[in-house]
Amino acid sequence: MANLIIQPSKIHGVGIFIKEPIPKGTRMFLAADLNEYEKGGSVMTRFGGLVNHTKSANCEFTEGDDKGLVYLRSLRNINKGEELTIDYSILPFPFKSNVSGYKN
Repeated sequence: MANLIIQPSKIHGVGIFIKEPIPKGTRMFLAADLNEYEKGGSVMTRFGGLVNHTKSANCEFTEGDDKGLVYLRSLRNINKGEELTIDYSILPFPFKSNVSGYKN
C-alpha cells in the first residue's frame, strides 16, 4: 500500500491514486470483510470506502483465499497518477448501490 495516496478526486470528494504503475490482475488491498457484515458490523475497510464510482472502472472487488475477505483487483494496467475506481452498479450484495445520482 506504499504506492497509494489519498487526495482530492475529480469524481467525488477524495479518492485513492497510485504512485507507480499497476499491472492488470494485481490484488491491491483488503476492501471489505464480509465476516463483519454477518456479525452486524462494518463491511468496507477505510481504503475500500474511498474507491469512487465510474462506469469505466479500472478495478473490481474479488474474493480472496480467506473466506469472507474481499480485495480490490485491477481490471487493466493502471498508469501512475490514476485514481482507483469501481463500477458501483455491478457490485454484488451487500455492496449493491443506487448509482442513479452519479454522472459517470
